[in-house]
Amino acid sequence: MNVKFLVTSLLFSCLSFSQNFTVGPEIGMNLIKLDKEQIGNNYQPSWHTGLAAEYNFTDWLSIKSGLFYTQKRQAFSSKDTSLFPLIALIIEGGIDGIDLNTYSETEGRYTLNFIQIPLMASFNYNGLSLFTGGYIGYQFSVRSRELEISNTPFVSIIDIASFDTSGNIASFLPAPQTEYFSESSNNSGLRKFDFGFKGGIGYKIDNFGINLYYLYGIGDYRALQEKENIQNHQYFQFSLNYFLELRNTKTASSSRFN
Repeated sequence: MNVKFLVTSLLFSCLSFSQNFTVGPEIGMNLIKLDKEQIGNNYQPSWHTGLAAEYNFTDWLSIKSGLFYTQKRQAFSSKDTSLFPLIALIIEGGIDGIDLNTYSETEGRYTLNFIQIPLMASFNYNGLSLFTGGYIGYQFSVRSRELEISNTPFVSIIDIASFDTSGNIASFLPAPQTEYFSESSNNSGLRKFDFGFKGGIGYKIDNFGINLYYLYGIGDYRALQEKENIQNHQYFQFSLNYFLELRNTKTASSSRFN
């Protein structure tokens, strides 16, 4: 009797769970601020898609989770000043009034691909929902693009061709200005795991839902970061979902005839 009672209780528990559990596809985009420009902020879109799940405790309280593929972006830049080796060797100590340095500036973007799992409490009233919770993500690939621009004022000012018709001297000097573009999938120096807070608001009509979230990552996206210059993931997220309620077909059909 005890075994039958345990099995019966387990079956009713599973049935009750399935009736309160909904699952379905979700698709949307992330809107990420990369640069702050003089005329306004520069926002870039990226993909967000996956399978959403929700468990309803009551009409007003539920738990939201799921498994998603989501793209994140980061911008980076650096500047460097150096003396061209040949110039430094020939003119040790430099010349007053003449800038012999080479100035380099690098700007780039990371596109980071994550598998991400959120976990949020949802407070619901008349189709309107308020979400609060967090997320954890794992970075499985990355794509970086960078442009390096170098400028050597000394070579730009002096017309070397006027006294070096053979071009022998010019061949040993740097170009007045150079541009170098490169792409890479190397993720060294970047953190694989990301976690943080996620909250937002949504509205549900029948099985369709529309959501607006804000995500704030904890910690720098780089493995080795400077404490005074932390750069984390933070962005808006917009998504649409469609939920299917899981039900026991036998129970649903029998309830129709009762």
